[in-house]
Amino acid sequence: MRKAVRQCEEMYPHLVSYGCLAHALHLLCSDILKLSSIETHLSHIIHIVKTINQCQVLRAQFTEIRNEMKCGVSLSLPVKTRWGSHVKCLQDLTKCKSVLQRLAISPDKTIQDRIRSAKANLLDEGFWINSSALVELLKPITEAITRLEGDSSSIHLVCETFAKIGSNISTHLECVKLTDCEKTEAMDKFISRKEYALQPIHFAADLLTPRSVGANLSSAERIEAMKYITTMSTTTTIEIGDEGVSKITEDLGNYLAKTDFFGDTFLWNILDNVSLVTWWKGFCGHLCLSKVAVRILTMPCTSAAPERSFSSQSSIHTKRRNRLTTQRAANLNYIQYNSKLLKRSRQHHIQSQYPIEETVQNNVSIEGRNLQKEIEVIENHISEEEELDETISSWHSNTTGNGNSDDDFNFADFAMTDDEIDQRMETREQRPARILRQSKVNILENVLMKSGKGTEQPQKKTEVEKDTSDAENKDAVLDLPEIKKITQGSLEEQTIETSTFYNKKVSSCLRKRKL
Repeated sequence: MRKAVRQCEEMYPHLVSYGCLAHALHLLCSDILKLSSIETHLSHIIHIVKTINQCQVLRAQFTEIRNEMKCGVSLSLPVKTRWGSHVKCLQDLTKCKSVLQRLAISPDKTIQDRIRSAKANLLDEGFWINSSALVELLKPITEAITRLEGDSSSIHLVCETFAKIGSNISTHLECVKLTDCEKTEAMDKFISRKEYALQPIHFAADLLTPRSVGANLSSAERIEAMKYITTMSTTTTIEIGDEGVSKITEDLGNYLAKTDFFGDTFLWNILDNVSLVTWWKGFCGHLCLSKVAVRILTMPCTSAAPERSFSSQSSIHTKRRNRLTTQRAANLNYIQYNSKLLKRSRQHHIQSQYPIEETVQNNVSIEGRNLQKEIEVIENHISEEEELDETISSWHSNTTGNGNSDDDFNFADFAMTDDEIDQRMETREQRPARILRQSKVNILENVLMKSGKGTEQPQKKTEVEKDTSDAENKDAVLDLPEIKKITQGSLEEQTIETSTFYNKKVSSCLRKRKL
C-alpha cells in the first residue's frame, strides 16, 4: 500500500494521500485490548454476559431485578466489526453492577448453581474497579472515532484528538491493573500509532485553525506544517499565479503573528459564530493563503463518508436494477445521500427552534409552559380513555351480540373486507369512528332483515314495506334510494341515543388530547 501511494504521488504531485484516522484509532484500541492482563479481564466479562444471556432462568431473574431497580441497560457482547463495542460492553456491565450483585446472592438454589462460575468476579470489588478504569481508559478513543466519522470536515481536530488521548492514557493507565512492562508497551503502541497516522497535512490543518493556531503541535511539527503549506502552493491545482506563491508565505507570517490584516480583533472574535471554512472563505477570501487553507480544511480525515456513500449505492444498483448508466447512478446516489442530510438538518433546526429549559426537580417548563400539570392532565385523560374503551366494548357487544348464540348476528359469517383482512393498527381517534360506522351498518342490516330483504324467514311487513310491496318480489334487491327511504326513520330512532352519548365521550377525549 505504501509503495502504491508513493508511485501515485510521483505521477500526480498534486494528490495528497494519508490513512483513515478512525481505523488508526480502532487499531490503537485493539492494541490496548490485546495486553495480557486486559485480555484476561475482558474474557471474564464475556463469560459473565454469556452465562446470563444463554440461561433462560438467569436472564429472566436478571430482567426482573433490573425492572425492579429501574435500570434500563442490557448486557451486550463486543463485536469485532463494530468499533467501540468493547467499551459499550464494559459500560453496560458497570451500569448493571447492583443488578448483577443482587443476582449473585439470590437464595434460589437453581440460580446459584448456574451462576457459580461467575459469582466470584461479581462479588469482587477489585473486579469492578478495574472495569471502571478500563472504561475511562478506552472511552476517549471511541468518542474520538465517533466525532471524526461525521459528515462535516474535521481534519483540524486530529492533532487535538491525539493530544487528548495521549494525556488520558498517561493518566488512567496507572489505575488499570497492569504490569510495568504492559504499561510501557501501551505507551509505545500509542506513540507508534500516532506517528503512523499523523501526516504533514494534519499539522498544517491544526496550524491553519484560528482557534488553536498550532497550539497542539511541537516545534518540529510547526516547522513541518509551514513547509507543507508553502510547498503545497506550488503543487496545488489552484490558480494563484506566480506572485501568489510568495504572497502565501507573507500571509502565513501575518497570520501567525496576528499582524497587518490579521491584527484586527474583529476577525478573532467572530470565530464562535462561523465555521472555519466560512471564516477563511468569507472574511479572508481575498488572501492567497485562504485558497490553500480552504483546500486543506475541507479534506476528509476518515473513509467513513465514502463508505456511507457506497452503502447507499448498494440500494441503487441491485441485481434487478443493473443497467443504470454511470451518470444516472451518480445522480440517484447524490439525491439519496443529500436527502438524508437535509432531513437531519431540518430535525436539528426544529430542535433549535424549541429549546428545552430545565428547572429544579419536576418543575419542567418549555417556553413558559408547566409540563408537570400537562402530564397530570394526560394521565387523567388516559385513565378516562381506558374507561371509555370498556364502555365501547360493552356497548359494541350489546349491539352485535356476544357470539354465544347462533342467532347473534356476526360479520364473520360473511366475506371479510380488506380492512378486516389487513388488521392494521388503529389509533385512538380511528377506533371510535370505525365502531360507530360498524354499528350503523349493523342497524342497517337489522332493518333490512325486518323488511324481509335480508333473511328468508317470513316477517311482518311494516307500513313502509306495504307501500313498496307492489314494486318488489321475493328475490328483489333494494337499491340505494330505497334503502335510504326505508332506513331513514329507523336509523334516527335506534342510533340517536347511542351515537349522541358516544360522540360526546369521544369529543371530550379528543379535546383533552389537544392540550
